[in-house]
Amino acid sequence: MSQADSLQEQNISVPSTSIPYHTLYLPQTDSTNNECRRLAATGNISHGTLLYTSFQTAGRGQGCHVWESRKDQNLLFTLYLTPVFLPANQQFFLSEIASLATAQTLDSIHKGFCVKWPNDVYYQEKKIAGMLLESVIHGTHLANTLIGIGININQNHFESDAPNPISLKQLTGKDTPLLPVLEIWMQKFDNLYHLLQRGHKDTIHSLYRNRLFRKDGYHPYSDKNGRFLARILDVEPSGFLHLEDQEGTLRRYAFKEVKFILS
Repeated sequence: MSQADSLQEQNISVPSTSIPYHTLYLPQTDSTNNECRRLAATGNISHGTLLYTSFQTAGRGQGCHVWESRKDQNLLFTLYLTPVFLPANQQFFLSEIASLATAQTLDSIHKGFCVKWPNDVYYQEKKIAGMLLESVIHGTHLANTLIGIGININQNHFESDAPNPISLKQLTGKDTPLLPVLEIWMQKFDNLYHLLQRGHKDTIHSLYRNRLFRKDGYHPYSDKNGRFLARILDVEPSGFLHLEDQEGTLRRYAFKEVKFILS
């Protein structure tokens, strides 16, 4: 049986939403983003399709990174959207609302989560969730976007060389059912997406700015020229990070051009 043949339609209980969620389950796949891309290539996907799995054989993070997740222990999913209303140069707002929805969802279970630029979700200096957004652009606007997310829920031990993973179970000391967490995420994301559709970008950015890891004070960073201390000033709608170092010099970075030095 092929992967596509084993897709199961799921009836996940979510209150009325503006996104017409259509949930699909696949017991195993290489990555949910890859699977959604394959469905898109055949035309078998629509706005609001959410594909989740119990296990990824090649889970992907940003760049060449992989996402470690043991079978049946964590949330692994991709949401397919056609946000044609959004200019391509403002696509970072999707990253903002996806990371906000994830932090808000986790906050409903255990308080204290923040967003490490651009879109990782942290508890103190530990990473509990990561995401990979991939978009297709037509002209000046977005045609479609894949929002792939991995959230560490019930995994107790991590074996990869990732420096700072943590799970919800390690924080709460107990297992958390996966699907109710996914339901909460869908509702949180829908609320934020509705704000974005209505043009409330300043509200979204303010929520994102207030959730940022190290949003206050000076902290250590490094770039191609070495280490320095700086404070976060802002993040552009395009996703560029603005820092100000202790000498008052303004620094502007794209993703991967600057590194947070963790304790």
